[in-house]
Amino acid sequence: GAHCTGYREEPGFIEACFDNRPDERGDLLVGADGIHSVICTRLQGRNNRRYSGYTCWRGIADGFPEYNSSSGEFWGKGIRFGVVQISATKHYWYAAMNMEQGKGETIQHPKAFLLQHYSGWAEQIPDLLEHTREEAIIQGDIIDRAPSRGWSSGRVCLLGDAAHPTTPNMGQGACMAIEGAMLLARSLEESASYELAFQRYEDCHYERTRQVTNTSWKVGEVAQWSHPVSCWFRNMLMQCIPGAITKKQILKLVDYDVVNTPLSELGEG
Repeated sequence: GAHCTGYREEPGFIEACFDNRPDERGDLLVGADGIHSVICTRLQGRNNRRYSGYTCWRGIADGFPEYNSSSGEFWGKGIRFGVVQISATKHYWYAAMNMEQGKGETIQHPKAFLLQHYSGWAEQIPDLLEHTREEAIIQGDIIDRAPSRGWSSGRVCLLGDAAHPTTPNMGQGACMAIEGAMLLARSLEESASYELAFQRYEDCHYERTRQVTNTSWKVGEVAQWSHPVSCWFRNMLMQCIPGAITKKQILKLVDYDVVNTPLSELGEG
């Protein structure tokens, strides 16, 4: 419940400032406060978020063991739906749709809205929506920020979405934050000063996060194509990609070992 408003750096220490509790003093400040990061805005003087062109609803269908598939993503024209089984009877789902920024917030009855737009979709998607409590459905515009360096200054360093927010199309946002926390900890352990540690951490992690962010943005663009001809071409192309190529790309994505790889060997993505 603490609301950070910024920070104040003094010789030998730094203070995080709050408007609803006393300020906190420490040796270093790690801004891990997400894509709307107050620390990032204060550090870089900007927070240039960009809207992807689509919004997303998310929910959990409960008590629907008859669903035939464990997971999958289904593409339409400017619209898609994803589902992941999370227990014997619960399925997490997300519904992405091309829409003007902010318009999704104005839809008062999201369940009825989604049932209308996904009527007739395959794989029992309407049934998943029916088994979801409307008050538990959350909505948010999909935004990120173009990759940029400058994650630290003085005693302040950014981490996770505050440093490299990404669209969710690669499923790597939280993963990269965890990787970054490990790299930052290792850099602080292995460096003679926090200034050097912050720079090593950014050097190790920037190329990786840049590639994921840019790839995720492009995947989202293709998945949300709406023109019938473009969608037909996309669907035909996806069917022609060999499984071995897909597997190789996935292995490259997940085979990034921030625990055992020497810091000197990281940084090339």
